[in-house]
This record gives sequence, C-alpha cells and structure tokens, in this order.
Amino acid sequence: MPTPFDSFYTVICTDLSPYINWQCELLEYSWSRVNQPGNIVRLVACEETEELPQHRFMEAVRCQPTSHHPESGDYYPPYNRLFSLQEWLQNKDINGSILIIDADVVFQKPLKKLVNPGLPLAQHWLDFGFSDDFIGSIRANSDVAIDKLRPITWPAVIHSDDLRRMLPRWIELTLRIREAIHRQESDMYGFVVAAEELNIEFELG
Repeated sequence: MPTPFDSFYTVICTDLSPYINWQCELLEYSWSRVNQPGNIVRLVACEETEELPQHRFMEAVRCQPTSHHPESGDYYPPYNRLFSLQEWLQNKDINGSILIIDADVVFQKPLKKLVNPGLPLAQHWLDFGFSDDFIGSIRANSDVAIDKLRPITWPAVIHSDDLRRMLPRWIELTLRIREAIHRQESDMYGFVVAAEELNIEFELG
C-alpha cells in the first residue's frame, strides 16, 4: 500500500572504487537494519563500459563521470556529487524529499522527516568559518553578506524542487571558488552561498 515515504530518497554519489563499495555495503546494511522508510539510491559516476554494482536494496544509477569540470577541466572529485544529482533529477521523475548523505554514513535510527518546498533541513556545520581567501572568493562571485551565511552542510533533507533550483548555482559557485583558491570544501561553501542567494533557508539539525 502506498505511503508518503514512497517519495523519500536517501541518495549517495560515488564512483566504483573498492573503498567506496564496502562503505556502501555498510550503509545499505544500516539503512535496512533501522527500517529506514523510502528508497535508497546510489548515483555511480562511471563509464558505459563499466559494470554497475549490485545491491540488495540500493538502486544503482549510472551517471557521467565528472571529477573534471566539463568546462574548466579542473580536477575536483566532489564535482561528481553535484553533476550526478543534477543528471538524476533531469532524467528521473523525482518529486519528493531527498536525503543527501556521504557513503561513510551509518544509520543508527530511522529518519522519518518529509520536507516541503522551502522547508529543508541540514546538519549544523560545527567548525564552520571563513578564512580570508574564502571570503575574497565569495565576495568576488556573490553579493551575499558574509555574516548572513548559515553553518549548513549535509546530511541534508531537501525537496526535489528546491534542489533542482539550487544545483546550477551550487555548481557555478563551486567552480568559481575552486578557480580562486583551489581548496577542498569549495563545494561545501558553494552549498552555503547558493542557499543564501536563493533564499532557501535550512532548519539546522
């Protein structure tokens, strides 16, 4: 019988490395163990000639490998997450709540929280802060007030409508921050700035 959680998606974005594969196995086991409602989806950045992994509960979806930005050529593996999410949303009729997590997450209890457009949830980024180079890169690419930026990161639950709206700017900001300072966490800061620009206000969890 259909339930509201039929439109709840736990989503991870990966490649095919053995290291990631065993993390996915543990994640899937914990997801099943706590009876997490909804669907679990693994977006896999891999070539057409590569075989998709097989899972008991997790749906594996092939996405284009994008560790290198398709325009700039910048090598930054987190691009895979952003472009895979965008490709998945473009190609699938997804309408509902999306839980974005990393492959090394383990469920200790189920997350039973659906969100509506405009009402997303995010984890509190505990060591959130800005170095001078990050501040410079953000000011060069956005009009947001630095003191208005909120300490949000994933795991995050966001409605598919909001994520579709957010991804183009999230991708663009990640690229521009990377071009300016070539640092890790550029995608995390891109996420923060894109949310503020688009007035997508996350509740902190």
